[in-house]
Amino acid sequence: MTTSTMSPKGKKTLFRVAIPLAVWLGVWQLASWWVGRDLLLPSPASVAACLVELSQTGEFWLSAVSTLARMGVLEGRSAAVFDPDASITRGEFA
Repeated sequence: MTTSTMSPKGKKTLFRVAIPLAVWLGVWQLASWWVGRDLLLPSPASVAACLVELSQTGEFWLSAVSTLARMGVLEGRSAAVFDPDASITRGEFA
């Protein structure tokens, strides 16, 4: 018998995220089949395939990183210094 390392609260959180995600992906797939035209409503599988293909280009990552930087998600110590190994304070973490 194996024991799970995930707490019951973690399992509930996982199900709270996974079940609605699966339902909406299913709705999206059914709507895509109903429309029948990839140009109007592409299926989740075709969108995922396109993202995998795009993720192999430098332009994709340049756009993704610049968007995250513009949103303030990626910030360095200053405008000229990026130090990923530096210690951070609680205020910087939050």
